[in-house]
Amino acid sequence: MRRRLNLLVLAVTSLVVIAFTVPLGLLVRQQADSRARTNAERLVQEVTAEVVREVVSASGAVERASLDTRLVLPATVSLLLPDGSVLGEGGPAASVVARRASALSGSVNEYTDEGWELAVPVITRSGTVIVWTLVPESELRQGVADAQLLLGLLGVGLIAISLLVASRLGRSLTQPVAELALAARSLAGGDLSTRVRVYDPPEIAVVADAFNQMAPRLQELIDIEREEVADLSHRLRTPLTSVRLQAESISDDAQRVAVMGQIDRLQQAVDQLIAEARRRPAGGAPSSELNSVLRRRIAFWSVLADEQGRTVETVLSEDPLPVPVSEGELGAALDALIGNVFSHTDADVGFRIVTGRDGAMGSIVVEDGGPGFPDGFDPLERGQSGRGSSGLGLDIVRRLAERLGGSIALGTGSGGGAKVTVVLPIGEPAGRPQGA
Repeated sequence: MRRRLNLLVLAVTSLVVIAFTVPLGLLVRQQADSRARTNAERLVQEVTAEVVREVVSASGAVERASLDTRLVLPATVSLLLPDGSVLGEGGPAASVVARRASALSGSVNEYTDEGWELAVPVITRSGTVIVWTLVPESELRQGVADAQLLLGLLGVGLIAISLLVASRLGRSLTQPVAELALAARSLAGGDLSTRVRVYDPPEIAVVADAFNQMAPRLQELIDIEREEVADLSHRLRTPLTSVRLQAESISDDAQRVAVMGQIDRLQQAVDQLIAEARRRPAGGAPSSELNSVLRRRIAFWSVLADEQGRTVETVLSEDPLPVPVSEGELGAALDALIGNVFSHTDADVGFRIVTGRDGAMGSIVVEDGGPGFPDGFDPLERGQSGRGSSGLGLDIVRRLAERLGGSIALGTGSGGGAKVTVVLPIGEPAGRPQGA
């Protein structure tokens, strides 16, 4: 676009410059020619008047000696006398113009190969005296080359200035378009926080404003879709947990192991679906409040806890616990902690959840009244579980805590059951790796 604008301005400016400089160049040439001829005519008229006075004073006759003595001829003017002799430095004797003026008894002027010639006859009793002058071609063109060169430089300067203005104007038009294209690529790459500055002209400003309104709307639609997928996945957890509890009561060991394996794979797929749905695109700055999200997740799991006769005790910190992670991702981690209790303890076993704050770190402790973690395995290692399940839940919590600069610890509760302590930074993440 910018190149086409420059070419358009170059073409238009060149036509305008040519339309003005060519006639001006011709006019300069005509003026130089007219000035040289006018000067020559003036000199010839002055000499002619002097010749006429001499002829009159000599009673109509012309004498060479008298003219040669009394007249002071300019260097460019010569006299052709009736006897064929010449006064002055010119060559009127060989001039066709001079002979024609003598024959016609009238003034003659025309352009010749040598320049412009003018011959004026003065009729006397002794014959015709021809006052003749030649204006060389160099005098007819004097100053024309310099003037035309100046006009050419002026034209080139005007074209250069117009291209400079066109370039700046084109940049003012193409820069916002280029920034809009760059923002569109960034948006296509997943950075929904991208915005563009609103520029003139109004047409581009309208497009930029529409783009800035579109980006948050896309973010809103994507967030709604993620929440719907995540909520659907969460609703699958309750029947999966019920199916798991029923499958554990199967008396046939081989059949029970097969069914539990299928349930574990389905549980893993649900957990991964929740994690993917909750993950925010790059460029955002997610944050959530731990106690608020925990209350909602406890309310969700309380339905199943009531059905199974489990008691749920919560001791939440009075201080706000903002953590640098989205509500969806934090909710998925809390679901993994609470779901771990339902998956690995009997139906009537209760649990307790405590949150607290220690300086720049916040903590959440989940403690159940079950048998605790079995010996001989690491529950935090992916694929490990006390009952043959995938162990994906605690691995999700571990990866989230480590990514934010926190930690997870396993232990034994006051009642002998399992105890999971998760520590998360409050506010901005500490030691968060690039691109995490």
